[in-house]
Amino acid sequence: MDIIINSYGATLQKENNLFVITTTEGRQSFPPDVVKTISLSKSARVTSDAIMLAIQNQVDVLFVNDTGQPEGRIWSIKYGSISNIRKAQVNFLYSQAAVNWVKNLIITKIDRQAALLLGLQPEMTDNLKLHNIFKSAINSMEDYKKKIEKTEGDYISDIDSFVTAGKALPEENISSA
Repeated sequence: MDIIINSYGATLQKENNLFVITTTEGRQSFPPDVVKTISLSKSARVTSDAIMLAIQNQVDVLFVNDTGQPEGRIWSIKYGSISNIRKAQVNFLYSQAAVNWVKNLIITKIDRQAALLLGLQPEMTDNLKLHNIFKSAINSMEDYKKKIEKTEGDYISDIDSFVTAGKALPEENISSA
């Protein structure tokens, strides 16, 4: 379970070996063994006992900014050394799982961009030309998504040339940039 605490004045504390979250709406308790991460915004408070409970139970604590992007992190040293983490990252990079992860990430981004364009697309009766431009862009994105889904490879480098194709600038633009 991931816990996100972003309510103004919310407090995370330890009570009877449980994480207790207190807000203006009430209190909730969570056993640490079901919690994977805790995200805290700058408007929330946390006690050192709650941090120690998270460390002891290998619960990742993230401090996030107003947009939800991580700014800092506290985690247990039991996770492994930095070298072990880096080795695992390299092993992942050269696995089929990385290829699938990258493809899914790109497909998700395309889906979200298409959804944004659909929301911004003017009605046909308002502006037919602009409506058709949006429709064409959305269709192109859907076609590109299908091509990515069909792309196969054992390593990220096998699909890299396909994914980055069309994004490379002509050589004369690179030298003048």
